[in-house]
Parts: sequence; structure tokens; C-alpha cells
Amino acid sequence: MRTFKQELELAKAEPRLRIHSFHRYFGKLIPAIPRTAVRLYASSSKDVVLDPFCGSGTTLVEAKALGRDCIGFDINPLAVLVSRVKTSFHDDEMLNFQLGKLMYEALRDNGKDAMAEAPFCVNRDHWYRDEVIRDLVVMKRNIEKAVDEPYREFFRACLSATNRDVSNSDPKHVFPGYSKRLRKMDANGKRVVDVFQTFEQKAKSRIRAAYEYAHYCPNSSDVRVEESDARSLPTDFEQVALVVMNPPYISSIRYLESMKLEMYWLGMLESTEHQSEMDKRGVGTERYGIQEYRYYHRTGLPNVDELTDRLFSQGEKKMALTVARYFEDMERVFAEMARVIRPKGHLVIKISNSNVRKISVPTADLFAGSLTARHGFNLLEQFDDPFVQSRSLLTKRNTYSGRMDSDFMLVLQKT
Repeated sequence: MRTFKQELELAKAEPRLRIHSFHRYFGKLIPAIPRTAVRLYASSSKDVVLDPFCGSGTTLVEAKALGRDCIGFDINPLAVLVSRVKTSFHDDEMLNFQLGKLMYEALRDNGKDAMAEAPFCVNRDHWYRDEVIRDLVVMKRNIEKAVDEPYREFFRACLSATNRDVSNSDPKHVFPGYSKRLRKMDANGKRVVDVFQTFEQKAKSRIRAAYEYAHYCPNSSDVRVEESDARSLPTDFEQVALVVMNPPYISSIRYLESMKLEMYWLGMLESTEHQSEMDKRGVGTERYGIQEYRYYHRTGLPNVDELTDRLFSQGEKKMALTVARYFEDMERVFAEMARVIRPKGHLVIKISNSNVRKISVPTADLFAGSLTARHGFNLLEQFDDPFVQSRSLLTKRNTYSGRMDSDFMLVLQKT
């Protein structure tokens, strides 16, 4: 029998489902990872697959494509929306009919009171031209008025996928920023922004992708996607055969920051206080006040306290707390995984090591060692998975976390 690593290399050469590209979302799994995991460890059609950090739904898309029931949770409401839309079956004729109605009504809308209806957005006038704000509002309000209820989520997700391309934020960058490239194009009048045309093109391409996915998948599998915290999952589902997860990395991809413009326009961030509160909730957050990191925080976890002690003694008190809380949070996640995975079930993790203020944090080794062993998992495989090409993954991280050139794959089995 081939190993997970061997099977993964074969799966990487297989075609990629177009539905995966529905919406930009940084830190995505490559589809080959969950595809391989499902084939090896959820071989029965009755097996259930869980992703507690489902992000944009890659694991769910692949599990459904292979005819498995799957469950996805994420703390980010945008992730939940995108995952739900990508894994739902829609009649393409009805979607095209709804799109036709939507565009007809949007083009007839004179934009009256549009500026007053614009959602909360920090520095909105910096990120969008006035006419773009008006047209985005027109599209948004006509999605609610002209589109029938069963299809609104699909077109909300399409509007979100349109947002970055019509804003002043360079779509080539991870975090929102009005780049020199775009500023130069705007100064020379070389950038034409048409919200209606961009939205219609994106919606049509996503309808085609949804059509292909619906015809590719068996009709027997169920998908459940909800907003929930991986550290404390709902208790109303039975034990699962397989968990595939790509947890946040320490000091790496600030998901909320990278997707904030899209979330503003969907009404998912209603104020700066709401944004700050949501940011603090995430695993791996750095949003701590001085009173929180003023004193050394001991976790009691093997090898973790050694790292945090070094950071604290070097004066990096905030980062010492960030690392400590990250592993405490992941300890709670592993406890939840032990609760929901059935005996002999499997846990597949993609993770990367970090350099925090030039101190190496061997996250993969810490996960593979006592952190998972204490929750009843045996390590079957651990290997380095180098990046060969772009995976929509941030490889050049912030100024103090170093460069990420590869992932580590961990394959564990519950005793």
C-alpha cells in the first residue's frame, strides 16, 4: 500500500475542479490534500469528513465530489458563505435566469440614495471611487430585491468576488493596498472600472463552474457548513472518520485583514469595534493589550514554555503571549478532535513552522509530539511538502515571521 505522501504526489497531477476558484481566499489547501485523505481514510460512502477550519471549503468540495457527507466550521462568516455556496447544487438555467433579472433591474436603477446606503467601511473613499461605491450599492440592493431567496447567497458571493477587482486595492497583493502600479495606471487614465460588467462576467464564469461541479458530484452526499469555533464545536453530530485541517499559522496570514473589504460590503464588519472584537477571537491572534502581555504567561505545555521564555526574556513580551496562546488554543482544538473522531479514525494536518522574532518555532514537531499524543493520536506520517508553484498561499509573510517555502503534512490516527 502506498503512503499518504506517495498518493499525494499522484493526486497533485490530477485536474483541479474550477469551483475551487470561486472566491479568493488566502491560505487555501491545495485540493490534492483532502482528495488524498478522503480516498485513503474515508473509503466508505457512510464515512463523514470534517474540516473545523474550513476556510473557502476546499476539503468540503473534495469530500462531496467523492460522495462523502462532510461538515465544515469556521469562525469567519465570509468563509462560511463561500463554502456553503461552493458546495451547494444550483440549477444553472435558473441561475442564468436570475442573473438576467438582476442585471436588468440593476441597469434600470438610477442609483438614487446609493451613497447613503453604502455599508460601513474604514476609509471607504480611499478604497473606492464614488461611481464604484454607487454601482456596488446598486448591485447589492438589487440582489436583495430582484433575486429569489434560494439564489441570493450565490450572487452575494459573486458580488464579494467582484469587490477587489473594482476597488483601488491591488488584486495582486494579499492585504488591501493602493499600490504604485494602480496609482500609475489611474494617473495615466489606463484603468477602466465597470462594476456591472465585471460582476456579470464573474457571475457567468461561476455559474459554469457550479454547473460542472454539480454534474461531477454524486447526489447522495450531504454538506453542513456553519459558523463555529474549532476550540468548542457543536455536539450534535456523530463521530467522524476523518478530519482534514489547515489551522492558522503563528504570525502569518491575517485572514480578517486580507478579506476586510469584502466583509465590509457584505455587512460582516459593522464597526471598528466589531472588527477588533472579531480579530481577537481568532486562533493565533496578536491582538493583545499591554496589560495582557505585561507578565510572563506559562502554558505548562512541553517545549512551548521554553520558546515563550526566550521571547519574553528578549523583551518580545507580546509575541511570547501570542505563541503561548496559540498553542493553548491548539491544545483545545486537539481535545475537540479527540472527542469527535471515532476510534481508529484519522486526522490530517497541513501546517508550517514559523520564525517569530528570529526564534524558530517548530510547530509541526510540537503538533506531532506530545501535543497530539496526549490526546490519544499516533503519528503515522510526517513529511515536508515543498511549494512547487503558487497555492494561493502567502509565502512572503510579515517582517518578523520569515519566509515559508514549504508545508509540513502530519497524518495521525486515533487509538
